[in-house]
Amino acid sequence: QGSDALEVGHTQHQIGGIYDQLEQFDNSLECFTEALRIFEPSLGEDDLAVALAKNNIGINYARRKDYTKAIELCSEALRIRKLHAEEGNQSRCDVADTTFNLASIYDEAENYDKALKLYSEALASYRESLGDDDIEVANCLKFIGVILVARHDYDEAQHTLLEAVRIYKAEDSILHNVDLATVLYNLGLVYEKRQDLEKALNCHAQCLRIRKSELGENDKDIAHPALHIGSIYLPRGKVDEALVFLNTALELYGSEWGKESGEYADALSKVAEAHIAQEEYDLALSELHVCLSIFKKKDGTGDSENSEKIANILSLIGTIHNRQVEYEEAMKFYSGALKIRIKLHGKNHDKVATTMMEIGNVLEDWGDSDEALDCYSECLRIQRLRQGGDSIAVAETSNKLGGVHAEREQHDMALKSFDEALTIYKSHLGNNAVEVGHTWHQMGKAHDAMEQHDESLHCFTEALRIFRTQLGEEDLTVALALNNVGVNYARRKEYAKAIELCSEALRIRKVRLGEEHLDIADGLYNLANILDEWRRYDEALKFYSQALAIYRTNLGDDDIEVANCLQFMGTIFMKENEQNRALTCFNEAIRIYRQKDGGEDELAGTLFYLGRIFAKRAEFKSSLDCFTESYQLRKSQLGENHVDTVEAARFVAAIERKLHSGR
Repeated sequence: QGSDALEVGHTQHQIGGIYDQLEQFDNSLECFTEALRIFEPSLGEDDLAVALAKNNIGINYARRKDYTKAIELCSEALRIRKLHAEEGNQSRCDVADTTFNLASIYDEAENYDKALKLYSEALASYRESLGDDDIEVANCLKFIGVILVARHDYDEAQHTLLEAVRIYKAEDSILHNVDLATVLYNLGLVYEKRQDLEKALNCHAQCLRIRKSELGENDKDIAHPALHIGSIYLPRGKVDEALVFLNTALELYGSEWGKESGEYADALSKVAEAHIAQEEYDLALSELHVCLSIFKKKDGTGDSENSEKIANILSLIGTIHNRQVEYEEAMKFYSGALKIRIKLHGKNHDKVATTMMEIGNVLEDWGDSDEALDCYSECLRIQRLRQGGDSIAVAETSNKLGGVHAEREQHDMALKSFDEALTIYKSHLGNNAVEVGHTWHQMGKAHDAMEQHDESLHCFTEALRIFRTQLGEEDLTVALALNNVGVNYARRKEYAKAIELCSEALRIRKVRLGEEHLDIADGLYNLANILDEWRRYDEALKFYSQALAIYRTNLGDDDIEVANCLQFMGTIFMKENEQNRALTCFNEAIRIYRQKDGGEDELAGTLFYLGRIFAKRAEFKSSLDCFTESYQLRKSQLGENHVDTVEAARFVAAIERKLHSGR
């Protein structure tokens, strides 16, 4: 029949199909092309066999990334099939298949607008021909959903992907498990963006389980859900669990994409975050500098996403330096991140606000409260602009502002900020949220500083109620609140209640921290103060002595906390008329206070007590020296008219009279 016979063309087309299945695409393209050469003159340019050959040739060109040629051929195939469908010679399903193939090529060529339009056309055709529950409908929904996720259209993406999940699960066929996994992965991304992390975790876990079952433990597509599962665990404090998944992703990205790839750097940066949480700062720094090197090599492409990744790495490095009290280094890296983000997003972007918050944290830790306030205020301005005045982020920043105002003893302004945060937290999270409890506690400390003790007791009591409900009876935050409530009862002279509460706080701390932790010493010291005020001196001395031993073990013999214990022990010995023991305590306390900056108030008080002991012992010269120095310190610190300054001056005058009279 000759080489141009129609039967030869059909045979060539069938052979091309076999080569396609064998993934011998050069051979398949040759066969399909030969078939088309025969079909066109024999059957005419608009024959369905011509459309089929053109469609298959187009798919082969798409595999070669020659999308222009592929689109030209598949578009022509679609035109022919639509023509025959109008004449009743072609099913709508065949038209939908060709439309779907053409959409896939546009999708791969990253022409998402065109791809989305064609997928939607194919979807409508499949639904009309096959119904809403057919697997071809699910396939269209899958690809549409993936594009919508990439375009950040999360509302529509969620609706589309959930419908695809419904159909795939109803089909219950292992043939489509991998497709279901893809849909679940993208649905997980949607839930992550919506901060619905439980649903996100569930989707990624299902995806991971299916891919391991269908593709094997070491397939490259395991890496993506593993990375996201680890990333969700990380901020929840499940660092060890996170590292299992993150290291799995890291290993697969390294072997499949290479250790210079962006995917590898993404996973490595998350591993570094886990190591930061574990306080393995040197290891995390080395990992982050590797990430920075990889991203900087790619930075010349003008990819804004890559530049944002550089900013994120700079912020993480800044966090490490801040935690290591290397404030200048921290500021250098945070400032670099801020510069990138302002250039990328402008001055009013959420990421700029986040970086301003981080810089404010450094400045606050560094002791520059003026600059910290400016940063937090700018952060708050952006958050209000972008998110409205009642977002959780606004509450968090208001709390930070309140904390700085409290440190500056601007307690009215602190309370205003805390009250704003409290209102927002209650509105969004309910009256019993832990965040509400922490804000009540902050407000209690501010009222305490203003000596508004009724208000502070109310705040601390509310905080304690919430902490007990949400965190359990043995939580350290409960211990802190118990202690503060107890101190307030001590101010009311309700010493028994105060001792009960502070003793419970101490018990919790011992359970959680052990016997030698500094917080145990603080708890013992507080109990001793209350017992001292209650005039139960023997018990007070016992607790002061226990606190003193722990302070010396942890801080050394020359720490201010050691001096404070010695001073209070000295006052008890003085009241008990044990002057020699009092002198020993006071002299050692004075030695320490003289070494420390900022200990002038305590030094003045201890000198005053020492002066009284010397006066009782008729050692008036030594007494006068002590009272005179105490007076000078109090005058400098408190002013000439302060009651403590006046008292010291009175004793100076009295001792001078005794010395002058010779008595």
